[in-house]
Amino acid sequence: MDAKAIAVARKNFKSKFLVKAAEVDDWDDITFLNKAKITIKGKITRTTILLLGKEESEHFINPAEAKIRWLLKDTKGNDKDYAIESCPLLLAVDKIYSRIRNLKYRYLKDGTLFPDEIDQYEPYTIREALNNCIAHQDYTKGGRINVIETDDQLIFTNLGSFIPGSVERVVKDD
Repeated sequence: MDAKAIAVARKNFKSKFLVKAAEVDDWDDITFLNKAKITIKGKITRTTILLLGKEESEHFINPAEAKIRWLLKDTKGNDKDYAIESCPLLLAVDKIYSRIRNLKYRYLKDGTLFPDEIDQYEPYTIREALNNCIAHQDYTKGGRINVIETDDQLIFTNLGSFIPGSVERVVKDD
């Protein structure tokens, strides 16, 4: 397991479960991982390796390919730059996020000389999409998660599916 990933997981766990935050620091790693449901009775799971495992532990989950690829394309569709991140995917999300060019747009409102600034993409939305790709990836298919960036869009792909089947079904059934 990657010690930095476990530290980040602890921090995230404490912010989500404020009631347990005080006691988390007293737990050893095994207790923490069990309570966070990342391990089962102290046994390492695929989830443990995907989220917290060191890069060299990926072979334990063959044929899974625990990788996220960021690919930057120019206006003609040619590859300009890329990065590939592996386990621990908990840390890979931030590494891929840092690659995305989230430009600032400035808008001048009537009656003022001071522009409003907004990001091209809402950071929460990017992270949510990446986390969903990790959670819904079908790791038995041996594919990787892709984030393709062009001048005007981000495209997230994985070899998985939306668990309820389709967005239409969720809207209709709700």
